[in-house]
Amino acid sequence: MKSPASLLVLLLLSPALWAAEADLYVLADSDFKASRETTHEISNMPPIKDQNGAGLCYSFSAATVAEQYICKLNNCGRYSEDDLVSPISLAGFSSNSAAIEDGGNPGLILAELAKGPALRKEKCAPFPPLAKLLRQSGGWDALQAKFSNYKVNQGCTTCLESEIRKYFPAHIEQLSTALQQSSFEAFLWEIFVPASCKSSQVIRMPPVIDKSHPVTGNSPKDRQRAMARIEQLLLSDIPVLTTVCIERKGQVCAEGHATVVSGIREVCNANGDCRLQLKVHNSYGLGWQMQNQNGWVQADQYLEAIESLHWLERPGQTYSEKKLARSSHPDFEVAPERTVRKSILSKPGENIRDFTLNCYRLGGTPAFTDSGRRCDFR
Repeated sequence: MKSPASLLVLLLLSPALWAAEADLYVLADSDFKASRETTHEISNMPPIKDQNGAGLCYSFSAATVAEQYICKLNNCGRYSEDDLVSPISLAGFSSNSAAIEDGGNPGLILAELAKGPALRKEKCAPFPPLAKLLRQSGGWDALQAKFSNYKVNQGCTTCLESEIRKYFPAHIEQLSTALQQSSFEAFLWEIFVPASCKSSQVIRMPPVIDKSHPVTGNSPKDRQRAMARIEQLLLSDIPVLTTVCIERKGQVCAEGHATVVSGIREVCNANGDCRLQLKVHNSYGLGWQMQNQNGWVQADQYLEAIESLHWLERPGQTYSEKKLARSSHPDFEVAPERTVRKSILSKPGENIRDFTLNCYRLGGTPAFTDSGRRCDFR
């Protein structure tokens, strides 16, 4: 989902879509109070990031999960922002290619992180230059159109190069190579993600295992099981990457978003009315976080939109047996773990097709999509 970072983005998104996303982040009234006994936040979380309107929530949320594990070895406060993981460099793990795509699958990124790659730091592949180019060029679609025009308009051999050099130093050595790429996504990668970095500009993932929990049904029982899994992970100090559906077209999620959940608590008012809340670590920037009670949203409404849960854990991880008051109800059972990968399904009379985790029918059967289309999170 694109971030509400500017008026331009607000104008580009439909009012109906903004209303749908607002329904995810329902806040508690001021008379609801939390107590220390029923609040658990994961400490040492990395700083809130801002995707600045780019459709990169999938890589930003994955970077947050990766950084939290790195911060377990060294306090996050010791790192400058330049020393943390570059979100745009993780984008290639989603497509398994050297490309920065507008929308992707964070679960596939976590699967790659579990292989222990050396990750580029922000100082090697910084996001601000890409954000600046998109902003100055009128956004992702506008810049992509300029790239397409450059490729087909033989009379304009330098127009895009001149456009880019307006905002960047003339010594971008890889620009000529980037302009030879066949796709816009590969073009962006070539400019903004160096082929190699200095040893001081990379960071190694500690040993981790990636796991996922697909929320394939829409019944209360399915949501309760998802909530039980979220609670168990959070109380074990494991942040949970959640993919949520903002807008559906038929049985397929047409617009999604990815965030990291880093806390859980119960809030109650003087009348004994209690609500369960989750703390959303959103890549919409500090402004969004502070305007939304530091990310604490009502769990019930958020669960309605969840498509899948993804997390990393240490080898031999044990889970906390603690429970918060509401979720100790017997209905909140934990469903079996499943590590989810890209799957291949077949159907009588149809070709075998790829689908990614977030393409599920409401009834729980994976949806068949056109071979060229993916349901991605932005």
